[in-house]
Amino acid sequence: MKKMTSMYVTILFFFSAACSHSGLSTYNDMMAESDEEFTYQPLLAETEGHYSTYAVVKTEQEVRDMKEAFQNPLVETSITSQENDVEDIKYGGLNVSHLPSYYVFDTETLLFETHDKEEFLSYLEELE
Repeated sequence: MKKMTSMYVTILFFFSAACSHSGLSTYNDMMAESDEEFTYQPLLAETEGHYSTYAVVKTEQEVRDMKEAFQNPLVETSITSQENDVEDIKYGGLNVSHLPSYYVFDTETLLFETHDKEEFLSYLEELE
C-alpha cells in the first residue's frame, strides 16, 4: 500500500510539474491573462440592419422590467445583467462608470450608451 501511495504521489508531482510548463493553466490564470483582452465582441448584433442591447442593472426587478421593454423587431439579442459593482463587469471596451448602464450595438461597434433607462428606451424606439 505504501508503494502504491508513493507511486501515486510521484505521478501527481510529475504531472503537476509538466502542466505548469506545458502551457496548461488554471481557470483563474486564464481569466487573469485574458481580462484586458476580453472585448464586447460577443455583444455585437449578428445580422446586418439589426441591433443588440446590453443592460447592466442593480436589481432583479430591473432585469424583469428590461425583458418586457425589448419588443423592438430590429433588436435581435438583448442581454440584461444584474451586478452590484461595476468592478464585476468583464466586457473590456465598455466604460461602465456606474449602474445602471445601457448599450446598443450594431454588427460592428457600440452605437449608443447611457445611464438613463428612458433615454435608452427612447433610442430603441427611434430605431424602428
